[in-house]
Amino acid sequence: MYESILDAVRSLEFVTISSLEPWLDIVWKSTLVLTIAFVFAIGARRRSAAQRHLAWTLAIVATLAMPLLAAFGPKVEVPFVSSALQHLDTAPTAPAAPAATAATGAGWSVAPPPPRASIVGPASAAPSSQGVIGSGRNRSMSAALGASAPGPSGAVVAGAPAGERGGSGLPFGAIAGLIWVAGALGVLARLALGMIRLAGVEAGASRITGGPIVDETVRVARRLGLRRMPTLLRGERTVVPMTWGLLRARLLLPAGVESWEPSTREAVLLHELGHVRRCDYLAQMAADVACALYWFHPLVWVAAHRMRVEREHACDDLVVTAGHEPARYANELVRLARRFRSAPSGAAALAFARPNRLKDRLLALLDQTRSRRPLTGRGAVALGIGAFAMAVLVAGLTPVGSAVASTSDTATTPQAIEGDSPRVRAIESGPVESSPAPLRQPVLERSSNPAPEIRFTQTVQQATVLCGPEDGEARRRSSQTNNDLRIVEAEYGECRSLIRIEGEIEFTRDFSSFARLGSGSLVRFEVERGGTERRLDVRPGAGGTPEYSWSIDGRDQPFDAAAQAWMRAALVEMFRSTSYRARERALWILSEEGPDGVLGEVGLMTSDHARATYLAILLDDGDLSPGYVRSVITLAGTEIESDHSLGEVLMAAADRYPFDATTRTAFLEAATSIDSDHTQGRIFSTALSREDLSQSDLELLLRTAAGSIDSDHTLGEVLTALASRYPLEPRLREPFLQAARTLESDHTAGEVYRQLLRHRGLRPDELAAVLEATAHIESDHTLGEVLRSAAENHDVTD
Repeated sequence: MYESILDAVRSLEFVTISSLEPWLDIVWKSTLVLTIAFVFAIGARRRSAAQRHLAWTLAIVATLAMPLLAAFGPKVEVPFVSSALQHLDTAPTAPAAPAATAATGAGWSVAPPPPRASIVGPASAAPSSQGVIGSGRNRSMSAALGASAPGPSGAVVAGAPAGERGGSGLPFGAIAGLIWVAGALGVLARLALGMIRLAGVEAGASRITGGPIVDETVRVARRLGLRRMPTLLRGERTVVPMTWGLLRARLLLPAGVESWEPSTREAVLLHELGHVRRCDYLAQMAADVACALYWFHPLVWVAAHRMRVEREHACDDLVVTAGHEPARYANELVRLARRFRSAPSGAAALAFARPNRLKDRLLALLDQTRSRRPLTGRGAVALGIGAFAMAVLVAGLTPVGSAVASTSDTATTPQAIEGDSPRVRAIESGPVESSPAPLRQPVLERSSNPAPEIRFTQTVQQATVLCGPEDGEARRRSSQTNNDLRIVEAEYGECRSLIRIEGEIEFTRDFSSFARLGSGSLVRFEVERGGTERRLDVRPGAGGTPEYSWSIDGRDQPFDAAAQAWMRAALVEMFRSTSYRARERALWILSEEGPDGVLGEVGLMTSDHARATYLAILLDDGDLSPGYVRSVITLAGTEIESDHSLGEVLMAAADRYPFDATTRTAFLEAATSIDSDHTQGRIFSTALSREDLSQSDLELLLRTAAGSIDSDHTLGEVLTALASRYPLEPRLREPFLQAARTLESDHTAGEVYRQLLRHRGLRPDELAAVLEATAHIESDHTLGEVLRSAAENHDVTD
């Protein structure tokens, strides 16, 4: 049992911010539902309490049903700002199986693969022993070989494990999950405690099977239309009358109830049996569950409170409409509340007179302007249908529009590297074009220049410094960044590592050591593995000169050559597994080793943000030939898991460089491996903005976009951009119309059809096909606009 709980908690540590996005979606939709209920309650303040109670009950039920409605209900696209979380996803996923794709012909030479399809780089024809790029986006550069390489300065350092993707989930997911579980269990524990106390009250009560009180209860129940009598129980003299129970209602009355005045006894029975008739106990249980699941949401607690208040008002109204004078009934409430003790705390029982709720009930009873009309069956059905339709609509809202991209230096935690196995890969580059000239003109032209072949061979063995999967099961991984403080922790099996960087730090030019530390700065590497603890502290000395403190198992050791090698390896692992100083280090590698060095380093990294930063700098400052551009795109498609980061690289490549045939192949495969429709749309729109694509290029781009983009809004933007910038020649019209037929949104489909109809060269059969395709448009206004465009641009009399 204990180990099961530990395993469940550990699994939460790999929850990322973007994996919380579905739950955040449920929360904001539930917030909208509750807000609508709040507005309705304000507008219905002059209506009966029964109506308001039903409205709050339906809102609470809608929040409970929201996950199912959002998952299985119809989708409604709205022009909201898209989520900004998707590009923060760094959670490890299972590696994709490699799949080879042949690049043939000119132009866009392959059909689009399914999402997350694997892609093959320029050297796909090379023998497998060379370890060429051939893995999916979730894998390292080579699935077949171990991975590490000499550092830019020449020092041998560790790389990423073969077949594994680095990076770690942000700690927010684990913390949020644990906090939510703790809060939900706390609310449920309170409810369970109340139920236990209620069970104790029932166990101490006796059953009433006959006598005047039974006869009177039957008479009142029939008056209210109850078909099934509740079980009558007699408790102590000071117990408050209450009802509870789902399958079989129970009505608890205090001892001596037979001696009460008949009018008082009848009022109590009317009130409590009114709860039974209205199924208030079931509504209360729904509210309790909602409060447990949404314990952090203040509107849920407000809704549950208002539902309880309106419930009591509705039953009081029932007593008044049955003929009891409001002032007299209010007086009886006060007298009985003084006699009774409170109901069991936290229980879902519906008590007659709780002192803490008495004031509102008295004011409501004495308000002669209030409506006390009961809720009719027709009114309840109408309100229920309206609430259901509103809940389905809200649950189906699908935001589309511009994403809010984060430009912060998103940190990931170290991906551990295998310990005593071959870890180092040397990078071999094939023939590269001599004297590469800048190719930044905004055109997509074919080029016969070959791409550099990237291969890997094992050369040196190097032990791991930081902790990782080789050390055992992952127990904890976290990264914290706050101004000048960065803390990265990892715990695998019995191995624990910590990196703490605080203050102003300057590195040597090759990033292999420290040049200067600001006042009060600190760098700490601490690793505990195999019963041995190694710790390195770097602090500022005179003039900021770094002073090193090296210890093993708490005993100070000289900072000798072995310690310096350990520090250099730890630094390289840190740079490759986080985005710390990514831009500065990428510029240095580019200046020292050129594009080959940057490409090789990206293949050894475990942070998507760092990978994208390195590749973006290579595109901006590398003055790349088409072969290198193709290598950048291929590497990004295989190594970058984040949709946002991959999209930024692809858009930068499409915006700045010409593509040859095989580069276009790699570009399309990488673009269609992205899950986000919005990001795909931005990529295709960037390619279309060049306005010089051939008709064959446009045809394949069109078919690719139509086959991979699910969002009507995003696909409509791509189709509109294509139709507005290029003439729709005959070979494009059929795939354009096929793509338009997939659009379900009347508004989006209308815009796309109108773009197509603006081209005056349509043949009569093509015009007929377009008009036939518009038959699925249900909006009269939209259909009218399409037909008007057809009449203005074509002869429709034939």
